Amino acid sequence: MKMVLSQKEYDEIYTLVARVKGCSSKKVAEPYLKELSFFSGSYGGPIRNILSELISEARNACGNVPNFTMANHFVLCSLSKLERFIKDEIMDCSTSGGSYEA
Repeated sequence: MKMVLSQKEYDEIYTLVARVKGCSSKKVAEPYLKELSFFSGSYGGPIRNILSELISEARNACGNVPNFTMANHFVLCSLSKLERFIKDEIMDCSTSGGSYEA
């Protein structure tokens, strides 16, 4: 189980969520929701929990919802939580192959 996201993975999740929110009904959004669920199965710990929350919130924000602003707010909150788990590959010393000696 993965415990961090790459920026590319986060961007892909973000794009899928945007597509879900743009759907005219929950039925139309189902393929995107299934793809988001696929991501959830690859992660463990808090990321999996946040992705489950995000899928639920995205489902609530698609189609004809009475208060889209509030539903969208919850989606954005979940995305914000997910951002904390993006691994900064540029600053990660373990991938550079070198070591730092003082």
